[in-house]
Amino acid sequence: MLIAALLLLFPPACVEVAGDRIRAQDLAAAVPALRQADPATPIGYAPMPGIVRWLARREMLAALGGAPAVPELPSRVCVVRKSGAASLEGMLAAMRKALPPDGTVSVLRGPAGPVPEGEYVFSPTAIRPSGIPGVYNWSGRIQPAGGGRSVPISAVVKIEIRRPVLVAKRAIAAGAAIGEGDLEAEIREVGWPPPAPAEAPSAFAGWKARRRLEAGEKVDPKWLIAPLAVQAGSRVSLTVKETESSVRVDVVALTGGRPGETILVKSPFTSERIRARLTGPGEAVLARKEGARR
Repeated sequence: MLIAALLLLFPPACVEVAGDRIRAQDLAAAVPALRQADPATPIGYAPMPGIVRWLARREMLAALGGAPAVPELPSRVCVVRKSGAASLEGMLAAMRKALPPDGTVSVLRGPAGPVPEGEYVFSPTAIRPSGIPGVYNWSGRIQPAGGGRSVPISAVVKIEIRRPVLVAKRAIAAGAAIGEGDLEAEIREVGWPPPAPAEAPSAFAGWKARRRLEAGEKVDPKWLIAPLAVQAGSRVSLTVKETESSVRVDVVALTGGRPGETILVKSPFTSERIRARLTGPGEAVLARKEGARR
């Protein structure tokens, strides 16, 4: 009975179609009457992989313009999408192309059903966490070899990327200052998306730990507090940038801050308070309001 059921679902006389459209050239071998039509004449849409479509006689007549002189046509024709198991090699090649050069990928589980033959396309923006470290759900598409609309697919993959990261060489208490040699760069596996390249460990000397760091722990720079670039009452070199020129003046900081933060400074010409963005120790640029004329 199983064999009989399979024959009903996939009759041996079914015509295989590569693209998402059924054209006259696809049916010409099985339906000689269609050989007189333009090979590119569309007859209808092809079914999804694994699905059978029965193309009715009236659809074939309509494709031929309904000419009364059309020779005898069958009452219906069985059509299936040319498909098979997903190509592991095709998926891996597309995935490796989408990942950075230092990334490796392996497919843990591919598409369960049949897929059309064609080109595999995977974008790094379609990688989603699975809840298991290093394992991700990755959605992609297949561009059918016969043309037409792409077909969505998905896979469960393991992605490994090893890059230099900051690591604590000793235990550091919350609020304690980072000294020279307290941090080091070490090659470790990182998750997706990979973090930006780590700064040199020496760049964090003088910073403070926002929370306790254990020896050997990977350190996120967000856990460190940069030292003040300017103290309230200290002098700041303020740069005022215009369209084609810039002017530097010395001002007094009314508030302190770190690089990237906005502070208040006293105007050297009036009693007005000016907003400035710190660019480094003792350095700042005028913080203009949005839409302000230059």
